[in-house]
Amino acid sequence: YKIATWPTGLVTHIVSRAAAPTYAKLQTDRARLTKAFELSLFAILTFAFPLGLAIFASAKDFVLLLFGAKWLPSVLLLRLLIFYSIFRTLLDDTGALYTAVGKPSYVSKVLVLEALMVILLATPLTYFYHAVGAAIAVGIAFFVGIAYDYYLIRQVVDLKLKATFWPYFFAAVLCVVVYFFFLQVVNLATLWILYRLLIKAGIVVFLFYLFLYL
Repeated sequence: YKIATWPTGLVTHIVSRAAAPTYAKLQTDRARLTKAFELSLFAILTFAFPLGLAIFASAKDFVLLLFGAKWLPSVLLLRLLIFYSIFRTLLDDTGALYTAVGKPSYVSKVLVLEALMVILLATPLTYFYHAVGAAIAVGIAFFVGIAYDYYLIRQVVDLKLKATFWPYFFAAVLCVVVYFFFLQVVNLATLWILYRLLIKAGIVVFLFYLFLYL
């Protein structure tokens, strides 16, 4: 779980804490507040997404290196949590924005909705699919929460959702597709595990930025 939260801990928390005073200062100037939020979102998407994708792609090697072969069944769980964590970065910065501009109730609304979704989904999914089911329940609840969150955010800033997110999602999908095709062609299994991990992570990061700025 701690590995899965690296994109949030290493990127989003730093950016949102640094941006919060700016949000508070610009709360009465919607145009400049929008620009400040877009800059924060740019930093988060540009750095947290490739970090999360790198961990997602090299999850098996991460588990082998840090925990050993007996923990390999947890690779799927780690990938699910990483997928959740990548998008969690989009939610944390909005919380800082809402608090800074005097609308903390928006944070509460999103959290209540997520909690209700978890209550409804977690028990049956955990019963049938165990830890993976719990991760899926949390993921579904989160995606419902983030959809509602970015519906609310339009009441605070004039964010163009498609123009903001589409290039990053497009780059991420292409990156993952090309990466897994690459693994079918090139055999990295003979390499030492640390080298293999670094090569996989490096390829994913390179592909992400290549498709992002292509």
